[in-house]
Amino acid sequence: GILGNAGLGLEYGEERINSTNLGKHNRKHKSIFMDESKDLNDKLSLGLSFRTDDFDSFDQAYTGSTNLRYRVSDGKYIHLGISRSMRIPSFTELYYSDTTTLGNASLSAEKSFNYQTGYDYKKEKLSAGFTFFFMQEEDFIDWIKRTSAQAKWQVENITEAEVSGIENYLKFKIKPNLTLDSNYTYINKCINDRGYIYKYGPNYIKHLINNMFSLNLPFGVQTIGLTYKKKPSRRGWFLLNTRLSYNLNKISQFFVEVSNLLNVEYQEIEGIPQPGRWVESGLRFEW
Repeated sequence: GILGNAGLGLEYGEERINSTNLGKHNRKHKSIFMDESKDLNDKLSLGLSFRTDDFDSFDQAYTGSTNLRYRVSDGKYIHLGISRSMRIPSFTELYYSDTTTLGNASLSAEKSFNYQTGYDYKKEKLSAGFTFFFMQEEDFIDWIKRTSAQAKWQVENITEAEVSGIENYLKFKIKPNLTLDSNYTYINKCINDRGYIYKYGPNYIKHLINNMFSLNLPFGVQTIGLTYKKKPSRRGWFLLNTRLSYNLNKISQFFVEVSNLLNVEYQEIEGIPQPGRWVESGLRFEW
């Protein structure tokens, strides 16, 4: 009716930790959130959301979003969006301490404003689209030294950063039983770093490519995934993953999944090697 599709929710959460390094801490939060989506006419749709979070150890936070979608013609859409988000510090960022690293119990929450616009195309066998985005970050958190003479890495709120990029996706039904899902993301981040020295360097993904082939078999599904990641000032890495599922009956299936099939050596965070080839199998039940 007048409201379209409206939603209202309440949330309560509590985190606790008892650590020889981080100490004993707990924090609670209460949230109220609502959302609204409505077709204004046969071409224009509006989406709204609002959320308030009350943390017992941080100021009350307000986040939300506004989205518009315009149907140019059948299967062709333009969309616009503005949103605000936030993240409170982790216990590690607040309280961790060792001989080289020091947390900061005075950290503020990260905040960001996000703007995006894009285009979507949908037909029977093909879905594709792209989105341009721009984000303004405030008080984002990182481990730094103000000078090379500083003894420990200290986690602090950095003043601000500007993030821009593009996302695009493609889903194509090559054959009745074979589908390709592909997406690419490019991100560029400009930080007002004030000459700080960063422990991990620029730690965001500059280039991310995912391709997934799904083959429906008479007895189950075979998937093959190819992923490429590249961080600033570092070599990229390529990962091959695969999964085969076998339907035992209507509610259960047996699966074998292999991650990093080529046993590539790579580091998501520089200096911390990630696992090599990883094989997992098991049973899955669905009712």
